[in-house]
Amino acid sequence: MHFKTGAAALAAFLMGGLVWAQDAPAADGRGIVLDLALHLNKEHGTYAEAVELPRPINFGIVAFTRPSPNESVVEATVRALRRSFGEENVHVREYTMPELAEAIRKQEVDIFLSSAGFYWRLVQSGAVAVASLASRSYPDPNHGEGSAFVVRADSGIHTFADMQGKTATASSPGAFTGYMIPMGELVRRGYNFEKFFSSLLFVGPDDKLKKGFERMREGLSDVAILRQCWLETYLKNHPEEAGDYRVIEPRAVTQHELQFGVCARSTDLYPSWVLASSPSSPAAITKAVVYTAFSMAPTEDGHYWTVGTDYRPVDDLYRALRLGPYEWMRSWTVSRIWNEYGNFIVALLLVAAAWIVHSVRVTHLVKVRTAELRDALSRERQLMEQSVQTQERLDRMQRSGIVGQLSSMIAHELRQPLGAARLFSKSARKILARDNPDKALVSGVLQKLESQIDRADSIINNVRTYAKGRVQARRPVDLKALVEGAVAEFRKTGRCPNVDITVECDGNVVFEANPLEWELVVYNLVKNACEACQNVEAPAVHVAYEHVAIDKVRLTVSDNGENLSDEELERLAQPLMSVKDEGLGLGLQIVRGIAESHGARLHFVRNVTRGLTAVIDLQINRKKAQTENQQ
Repeated sequence: MHFKTGAAALAAFLMGGLVWAQDAPAADGRGIVLDLALHLNKEHGTYAEAVELPRPINFGIVAFTRPSPNESVVEATVRALRRSFGEENVHVREYTMPELAEAIRKQEVDIFLSSAGFYWRLVQSGAVAVASLASRSYPDPNHGEGSAFVVRADSGIHTFADMQGKTATASSPGAFTGYMIPMGELVRRGYNFEKFFSSLLFVGPDDKLKKGFERMREGLSDVAILRQCWLETYLKNHPEEAGDYRVIEPRAVTQHELQFGVCARSTDLYPSWVLASSPSSPAAITKAVVYTAFSMAPTEDGHYWTVGTDYRPVDDLYRALRLGPYEWMRSWTVSRIWNEYGNFIVALLLVAAAWIVHSVRVTHLVKVRTAELRDALSRERQLMEQSVQTQERLDRMQRSGIVGQLSSMIAHELRQPLGAARLFSKSARKILARDNPDKALVSGVLQKLESQIDRADSIINNVRTYAKGRVQARRPVDLKALVEGAVAEFRKTGRCPNVDITVECDGNVVFEANPLEWELVVYNLVKNACEACQNVEAPAVHVAYEHVAIDKVRLTVSDNGENLSDEELERLAQPLMSVKDEGLGLGLQIVRGIAESHGARLHFVRNVTRGLTAVIDLQINRKKAQTENQQ
């Protein structure tokens, strides 16, 4: 037969198959396809005369689980091939799936019949589907295979969620409808199919699957995983068990499916069985099988070969289960990681790079700011030290200036009376050296000498008045506010920052005083106390006053510095004397003078544990102070 004639015949058979698929077949299962086949037989005789085979056809069949609603097409296809090309030219053998895959690799098989799932495993090896199975019940070859989860009618399992953690039986891990399709349904519902059941027993195909079903029936397992229509076939042979079993969450069926009595299923439908050509099959053999398949009349149960067009659901199923062509997804490799997460990795690297750049930049800025802050703190520390040193120099200069002023004042004021006294003393001596001294004259000279001495005494009193400070107008003063203000002013200076200064006031005390003078008093006493204890551990100064009588208040300033010896304590009571090496004693002299001008007395006592307390007993006129305060 020439190619042109063969192509025309193929087109006729394809069209016949499509027309038959669209039109309902005759009651005896014969239709337009059969009429076209008979017409071709009349024109060209047998198929063997129309096609020249280079060698016998090696036809492989994948072992499938029986009973199967599709198995009638297997014998019909083999019979059609042998009728067309002679029994000696068609070698048929049934293989397990691993055996068939190996036979195809060894080029021992030209054409094979299998599930769509097994066929899709071999697509990457070069297998090509040449025909797909359809039937009256499932005329769409792309949606013809499904599975069912079956339980006993009295089981408490009603939903997929109820099955989780239960025991189940299935045919084999490689079974398309007996394992992969139902596992894919679990994945589609968001479950981990490998951990869904507490145990899953594989019982094997054929009659062994019946044993798995019987385990469920006898209560040895909770669920039986079966291919579509297996349960219906079983119940047809065992009508007494009708109503004893349930399909979990059966899918709704269409009017067409109801018309032709479809089987209950728990899953989506996938492509049905496939006739496929191996990559080593000669084109003539593939063409001969195609001729035969599409010229076959439907089987008595309505199965026929047609064209399948969509195997994407099978590919999606394998991808979801990470089986078959996607087995590599179970092992992490560099290529897999890059293929699956390349975009994410690139994005992550960009984010990481941006974060690193940002971290480096922030770190650099922090270092710069830290260095600037250290420099600023260093400069501030230096300025503080310089300020303290300058203040100390100013204090020393101030005290030196006071001494200088006092010295100049004393020298200037005492020069004249002392000089006059010297002259009067010499005059008196000369007068007394005479033979007859004039007593009246000596008396006058001595009187003048005494007057100069009185003048010198007056000068000294003026100097004492200067040391005590000017006498200014007095007014009612709140002692608590005065003490707190003086302490606050001292804290502002920043001197002795490590000393803990506390204030404790016993009620409000109002007395007549010059507030500036008494602020100077408290300030000097606090300053001396802080300087005395700043080098000890946990230095502390306590300022307080309390009523010791109705008209007497005792003001105290205590520190926890080193104890003073008797000699040092005695020196504090002396004017212009100090226990500090650099001190001139002017501060205490001024404090003592201010206190004495207000009728108070300054003295010092040692603390019981350590340190010194400055004490000022202050007389107050409570009634007068209260009256003026109310006004």
